[in-house]
Amino acid sequence: MRDRCPIEVTSLLRSSAALWTAPVWSGIVAFYFFYALHFEDSYEEVIGGPLWAAQQVARALNYFYAFAYGITLGLATWEGGRLKHDRVWDLAPSRARWRVAVQALAPAVGAGWAILLLPVVMRLVETRLLPTPTSVLPLVMEWASCARTPSSAASSGTSHRARSPHRSAPPPRTT
Repeated sequence: MRDRCPIEVTSLLRSSAALWTAPVWSGIVAFYFFYALHFEDSYEEVIGGPLWAAQQVARALNYFYAFAYGITLGLATWEGGRLKHDRVWDLAPSRARWRVAVQALAPAVGAGWAILLLPVVMRLVETRLLPTPTSVLPLVMEWASCARTPSSAASSGTSHRARSPHRSAPPPRTT
């Protein structure tokens, strides 16, 4: 029986840029969470008023949309460049190209999902609220958007176009 996953998850994560950049972006998320969300209101004001889980999830996500997309796109571009640099597309095709690209870009998408999940969990724990199905909808919507983000990186970094040898040389001069 053929193995469905030829590359192990641990080796995929170890070789990905998402793992070795995780301390940086998770530290930025944690610092900015406490700085940005408590800059406007003190902790006593946050937990003192009426609390709705949907409002707290939206408030926590508001600061991290752009950061999550930027990190996801940067990591996906890095991984696409690695595939191009390693000349993966010139090897014999034992797997489909889309499968290779999905496996290479999965840690980048996972990093974007973690960047969006981390402030939401921290905010719900801080306010002692339980998530409701409607309060989690903005998070799910942003996860879907974050999963689509690497498609532009995939089109630029992991694309494969055969180059004609005739087009690489300048046209002959006729005088």
